[in-house]
Amino acid sequence: MALTYQVVGWLAGSLPLQAPDASPSPVFPPEPSSGFAYATLLGGFFGLGLLVLLWVLLNLKPKRQEPYTGPND
Repeated sequence: MALTYQVVGWLAGSLPLQAPDASPSPVFPPEPSSGFAYATLLGGFFGLGLLVLLWVLLNLKPKRQEPYTGPND
């Protein structure tokens, strides 16, 4: 078992360490787009719709037509 560690250590030590290649520089800069603005507008409408839906669902409660006359009255 000790011989295995020595062989693996010798193999790992004998391999040359190489730095990774540098990434190539872009040939042309990316074109500006308004995708962020569209996403912001769409998210705003979606969020507003969720808030209105939440408000409607929280205000759904039965309306009493007459005062409650329970057994303790």
